[in-house]
Amino acid sequence: MNATHAVLRRSVEDDRWSLLEWAPSLRSAKAKAEEPRSILSPGDLILAIETEYINPLAIPEYGKWLYFVGSNGKVEKAPAIPRYSAHTTWFLAWEGPDAKATDMLRQCGGIDRKILVLTACAIARSVLDYVPQGEDRPRIAIETAEAWTRGEATLVEVKRARDAAAAASASPLSAARAADAAASAAYSAASAAYSAAYSAARAAYTAAVAMPGDDDANLKQLSSIVREFIPLHAVLESLS
Repeated sequence: MNATHAVLRRSVEDDRWSLLEWAPSLRSAKAKAEEPRSILSPGDLILAIETEYINPLAIPEYGKWLYFVGSNGKVEKAPAIPRYSAHTTWFLAWEGPDAKATDMLRQCGGIDRKILVLTACAIARSVLDYVPQGEDRPRIAIETAEAWTRGEATLVEVKRARDAAAAASASPLSAARAADAAASAAYSAASAAYSAAYSAARAAYTAAVAMPGDDDANLKQLSSIVREFIPLHAVLESLS
């Protein structure tokens, strides 16, 4: 067979690409990508791609025909990237060097609210060092929101801690932004799931502003925290 395309699998276990089979055309590769296979596990990514792009450096840019194995074990086609995205593939949008935490979180309206809250809290924690010593309200807001995800705090307590953190937003500016990030993290717990995604995005933005240096560079740095809690396969399934 004169193979022009291939079907690849990235295992959720080791995050490595492996060849499933060759295909003589894109149409054939797409059909093969959707076939059920006993070796697949929920969270695996499946890719139909031209043979010339089978290397780790090319896949992020040319990996356009993407599929994932859902939590039900079925292979599903990845949803289209939002039109407003500046990226051409999901790999670039979620895992590329220019992926930004805010852009990523705005696409997470379907992600479980507790995961969004934990993500926002981790982001807010990353800038707590900018809060003056002795000002505990932002930290308490984060801890209260985290406790809510474990069933150890009520939403009333989260809202109270959120309001206290917001009141801590005073000069210097970096401290104010760090406190605002904590308040946004707590707010994400008190919001409906879709609004929680935007509250988490706000936490990322205010954290990036609190950090020294370029805001865009900081948002790219914070993207690693988002991926820690929300891997690519999870957002694909939430949008499908």
